[in-house]
Amino acid sequence: MADDFLDDIIATMRRRTRQQEEIAHEEKLALIRAQSHAVLRTGPAEEPTEPKKETIGEQIKYLRDECRLTIEDLAPKLGIEPRSIQRHEANQSKPHARHLAAYERVFSKLLKRQIVINKMS
Repeated sequence: MADDFLDDIIATMRRRTRQQEEIAHEEKLALIRAQSHAVLRTGPAEEPTEPKKETIGEQIKYLRDECRLTIEDLAPKLGIEPRSIQRHEANQSKPHARHLAAYERVFSKLLKRQIVINKMS
């Protein structure tokens, strides 16, 4: 009986921890959204009237965070080195066209909507 009680307590603590992690992640995403106005289109009907000034790196970081991926998790999906992603996000280097296409393809698949990264930065 004591074991059942302890198991219930442990299960409750795990649920609360997961809920707190979810809340923290949602708060982080809300902060990122507030700080970043990345020009991401979800389809041709939502074409922005004026391009935003966010960098490609900020858009990539925003999307990676929205997908809940680490740089190490994203790299094999793109077929590039993690250090390249770090450089792209830090705007230390501009991604090649094939890498931009890979970012858009991977993010579109994971987020289940069409993603277009604004290349005017």
